Amino acid sequence: MRRALKEVRSKSSGKRIARVILFLLVLSILILWLVPWQQTIVGGGQVSVFNPAFRPQTIEAQIPGRIVKWNVSEGQFVKEGDVLAEIEDIDQKFLDPEIEQRMSGQQSALTQSQESESARIARITSQVGEVRSSKIQQLKNANERISQAENRLKASKAAQAQAEQNLKAFIKVAKASAEQRKLQAQDIVRQNEQLLITARQQFEVEKKNFDRVSYLASKGLESTRNFELAEASQVAAQARVKQLEETVAAAKRTVALGALGQDQAEIDIARQREAVTQAKEGVLAADRDVSIAKNDLVRIENDASATIASLEASLQSAESTRAKASSDLEKIKLESANVTGRRNQAQIKAPASGRLINIARFGAGSTVKAGDVLATIAPETKDRIVEMLVTDNDVRFISLGRPVRLQFAGYPAVQFSGAPGVSVGTFGGTVQFIDPVDDGSSRFRVLVKEAQHVLPGGKKDGPWPPSENLRPGAEAVGWIMLDTVPLGFELWRQFNNFPPRIPKGDPLLGKAGKKESTDQKVKVDKEDKADYLSPTIKVKVKR
Repeated sequence: MRRALKEVRSKSSGKRIARVILFLLVLSILILWLVPWQQTIVGGGQVSVFNPAFRPQTIEAQIPGRIVKWNVSEGQFVKEGDVLAEIEDIDQKFLDPEIEQRMSGQQSALTQSQESESARIARITSQVGEVRSSKIQQLKNANERISQAENRLKASKAAQAQAEQNLKAFIKVAKASAEQRKLQAQDIVRQNEQLLITARQQFEVEKKNFDRVSYLASKGLESTRNFELAEASQVAAQARVKQLEETVAAAKRTVALGALGQDQAEIDIARQREAVTQAKEGVLAADRDVSIAKNDLVRIENDASATIASLEASLQSAESTRAKASSDLEKIKLESANVTGRRNQAQIKAPASGRLINIARFGAGSTVKAGDVLATIAPETKDRIVEMLVTDNDVRFISLGRPVRLQFAGYPAVQFSGAPGVSVGTFGGTVQFIDPVDDGSSRFRVLVKEAQHVLPGGKKDGPWPPSENLRPGAEAVGWIMLDTVPLGFELWRQFNNFPPRIPKGDPLLGKAGKKESTDQKVKVDKEDKADYLSPTIKVKVKR
């Protein structure tokens, strides 16, 4: 019985195993509690060029045509502006080799036409001004003639009244003394002299008007009818002066001779009757002069208005012709510029300095259409960036300025996610831009630029591989660095498929708070703690 009890008694090795297990359990808890873990978001992508001007670009044919020759070969390095190929235009509008010279001749002709019409407009404008000035002067002269004619009419009426009064007096006092008759004759002399002065003034006015009309008629600005009327007015005024001079002379002779007796009285009465008759004729002539002067005023107004209207019509016609010439000139200039641009487009030039790739299989003599791709050029640049794609679950935790570790295709590397300082062969980067919208498949593009970080232990990143080795399109894998948390929290988070962190105030926590901006940088203090939905692990985040 004792032997059986000894055989079933527990051995001391079991206690040792239990202690080891307990020790390992405690050690594991301490490791999970104390060992820090760097959270990361992994994304794949490729090397690209940030500046669109230095990205690979296609070289297309700008016009349809026939390739004359190629000046380059596959893989050749070219400079910006180098002629890569020459195309012969096949558009029948541009087949004429002298089309530019012809258009230049058309431009010269239209320019001359435009200048000619401009000179014509200037001449017509000057003529309109002259006619208007002449109209003003003619109207002024016509008003003066009307005023003078009205004054003559008044004087003639006064002379008629005086002659009739004198006639009555002579009849009543036929036997008046010679002295009285002499005095009366002197009065007649004075009246006729006054009329003579008025007639001479009228003659001077008519003479000036005739000289002005003659000058305008010689310039083609006055009609023949106006010239004839002016000449007739001058002749009539001159005849009037001569007649009054003779009348004054006769009156003076009468005064000198005198008259006595009844016979002389009869003679005087007869003369007075003649004077009355002449006075009436003077009134009629003055009244005719007033009518003629008023008619001249209306005629001058109408003739000048008609002339101005005709000149303005010619002016409008000239302006219309000049405007059409200007429009045609602009069209020719536009067509000439298009022809020049078309000639320039016949030369395929390099848009940037770089290396040619993927030259199309178009040989000399081949016909191409506008838009056909002839080659692709890869510009020479050091402006590189990595385009990473991350899911919509991870993009909310990425902010501008976050450090990134990168592994490029062709460069062996070992990246330890939780401890980036242990990584070998990776390169440093920084988040520069995050697309605000996805690519259609719930993935967001994150642009990472080159950066040199100081890793734990004082080690500093080296620069990215040179451009001739790290080319656009090369694959890349990136680890975007987030916060540093305990290893146990990270295992618990991944086991429960929780996000890396939930900002304080997030609706998931049921707490009110301000929304965190996408470019906010979060720094984690390893010595502090913050709440990450874990009842036991606390890590404090400094904001």
